Amino acid sequence: MLSPIAIEIVSDHATPTTQGATMGIYFTSIGAALFGGPLLSSVLTLFMGLRQLFLVSTFFPIISLLVFFVSIKPGDMKEEKRGNSTETRNEGRVWDSLTRIFKIRNVIALCGARIAFALSMGVFSTLFPVYAESKLGFTPSLISIFFSIRGLTNVLIRMPAGRLSDKIGRRKPFILAYSIAIIVFILLAYSENSAFLMMIMALYGVGWGMRVAPSTALLSESVEIEDRTVALATFMTMFDVGSTIGALLAGFTVTFLSTPTLMLLCVPIMFSALMAFLLLSKEVVN
Repeated sequence: MLSPIAIEIVSDHATPTTQGATMGIYFTSIGAALFGGPLLSSVLTLFMGLRQLFLVSTFFPIISLLVFFVSIKPGDMKEEKRGNSTETRNEGRVWDSLTRIFKIRNVIALCGARIAFALSMGVFSTLFPVYAESKLGFTPSLISIFFSIRGLTNVLIRMPAGRLSDKIGRRKPFILAYSIAIIVFILLAYSENSAFLMMIMALYGVGWGMRVAPSTALLSESVEIEDRTVALATFMTMFDVGSTIGALLAGFTVTFLSTPTLMLLCVPIMFSALMAFLLLSKEVVN
């Protein structure tokens, strides 16, 4: 529920020429959390259990909610500028918006790619921590550091990727990011060395972070303004759909397939999604 609303607010404050940079700034804040959270966990798990760690984690959303109420005023939103006219292609009717947006090739390509990426991440997130501890013998603190490294490169690449997409288009950074992610899953299947895994996780963060701002900007540019909220909500939901499928796939198959094998199974899934994106998508001329 949070993601599409927040992204819509951010998108309202961007112009066509700054859409990528603005999205990059917003998603950098999320990337910072993906870096800071695991880093803090790697320290806290040295002297507290997971139950206590979960309790400590509740303070962060509480504090951020208080900051939101203090910082964001109703007048800062742009809902009133959209109006309520029924002449704007029935913008209040969700099903009509869904019908329109899924006739757009860019939307289909982006949603398919997002599901495939999230599916692979669901497999990875479900299995890798268990695999790294039980099979590779890494400590929970070291595993948290792996995720911190991924979060660090993730946060560092998001803003530059958004600005780059403003200059050279949305598709090229996205295609490069997706290609990196495919390579990462091949390497994950064969690596057992901690130092090499740190480098792979750093590359994983680059592939993850580079695709975020360009893909969201391309989606926003591909739909009509009255459909943008529904389009963004649908786009965000695709990640949840993919993650759920990936987690279920990992849970049901790990008893007879090894974790490296499941990592390799993600490769053709992502490759197929990338090929579909190449064939279906196109740049939007503003």
